[in-house]
Amino acid sequence: GISYYKELTERFIEEKDKLLEEKDKVLEEKDREIERLKEQLKPK
Repeated sequence: GISYYKELTERFIEEKDKLLEEKDKVLEEKDREIERLKEQLKPK
């Protein structure tokens, strides 16, 4: 019934939020990596 779909929706929203947090963390790490690599490319 309705409560089943309500529960499913809430669970999906929670999972989505968790994934978005993980995505942000990964993107931050990649940005730092890119910056580090750019530093390596600069002439000494």
